[in-house]
Amino acid sequence: MLYHLRKFRSIINVKQEYILRRAGYSVLPAKKSLTPAVVHACTWKTGSQWVRLVLSDPRIYMNTGLTPYFFPSMLESAKGGQRFRIPSRSIVTSAMIDYESYSDFLKPPGTRPFFVVRDPRDLVISRYYSARYSHPDNKGILEVRKVLESMSEEDGIIYTIRERFEPIAVRINSWYEAGEIEGVPIVRFEALTGEKQVTVWTGLLDRLGMTVGPDVVEKVLSFYSMKNMRPPGTNKSIKSAKYRSGESGEWREHFTPAVSDAFYSLYGDLPSKLGYE
Repeated sequence: MLYHLRKFRSIINVKQEYILRRAGYSVLPAKKSLTPAVVHACTWKTGSQWVRLVLSDPRIYMNTGLTPYFFPSMLESAKGGQRFRIPSRSIVTSAMIDYESYSDFLKPPGTRPFFVVRDPRDLVISRYYSARYSHPDNKGILEVRKVLESMSEEDGIIYTIRERFEPIAVRINSWYEAGEIEGVPIVRFEALTGEKQVTVWTGLLDRLGMTVGPDVVEKVLSFYSMKNMRPPGTNKSIKSAKYRSGESGEWREHFTPAVSDAFYSLYGDLPSKLGYE
C-alpha cells in the first residue's frame, strides 16, 4: 500500500498522504544517511510531483532513514510569524522557493539542498499549457485561463512570457548563483528523466549523502516511469492531461519569430547560462 498511496488521491489529500507515509515508514527498518536533512527545491513545471514521489518512496527511506515531508503541507502547518524549521532526519520535497528563503530557514547543521532546473523555453510552454488546459481549477487559474482563452496560442505564449514567467526566472537565477558560489547541486530535469537517469539519480543521491545503490534506484525509477504515471492513452496531443509531455525541446514547435522575440528580449541569456545553448 505504501507504494501506491498516490492512487488514493480521490479520498485523501497530499497532507494526509504524508501522514500515512510517515506512520508506515516508522515501522520499517532503515539505514542512516550521512546527511541530517535534504531539501528538494524547484520551480513550477520541473516534474516536482514526480521527483517528490521518487524521493518519498519507501525504498529510498529504507536506504537513508530520511522521513519524507511535502513542503506545501509543511507551510500550512507552520505557525505565523515564526521562522520555518526543517526537521532533522527528513527529506523535504517540492519546495518552490528561492535560495534566499531557504537560507533563512532553521535547519539541522549539514542540511543539503539541491535545485531542479529545466530548459526555460520548455518551462514557458509547459506553463502555458498548464494554465490554458490542465491545471486544477482555482480562482487564480480560472482568471488566467479566461485571458488565455481569448487569445491565439501564439499570443497566449507571449502573454505567458511577459506576464507569468518572471517569478520563475528570478527563482532560477537565485539558485544558479547559489550553485556558482555555494556549490549547491543544480540538476537538470532532462537528465533526471533521460536515458542515463539511473546514473544521474545515483550520483545526485550520493552527492547529497544518501547512499542508494543503482539497483534500488533503477527499481524506483521504473515504478514511477512516465509510462506508469500517465493515464492510459495519454500523449502530448491531449492538451488537458497531467504528465502530458515532459519532453525536452518541445519549445521548438512553438517558438515562432514573435514568441522568440518576446522571450529573448527578456530572458535571452538564461538558457545559455544554464548550458542549454
